[in-house]
Amino acid sequence: MSHQTGINSSEELRTFLGKCKDGRIRVFKVGIEEEQMTLQGFKEPRGSWEEDYESFVCQFIEEKQPCYLFYRLDSQSDTGCDWVLISWSPDNSP
Repeated sequence: MSHQTGINSSEELRTFLGKCKDGRIRVFKVGIEEEQMTLQGFKEPRGSWEEDYESFVCQFIEEKQPCYLFYRLDSQSDTGCDWVLISWSPDNSP
């Protein structure tokens, strides 16, 4: 059995997700504010996923703030671009 948390996504985030299908976004950050998932930033690719990874991911990580990062690889499958989900939840976060 599964239960929903009651946390929904913002309209801005839902609209943004629809734009991520074309491969123009390399990484985006999602956080939770006031019981809602919100878009907290994004970056377009500069180079290959390997070249962009360290600088882009480190830029979005905050020491005590949990978040989700969605990072697009350069590969594709039958359903579109391949993405990696990074869940950041430090022990000392609020």
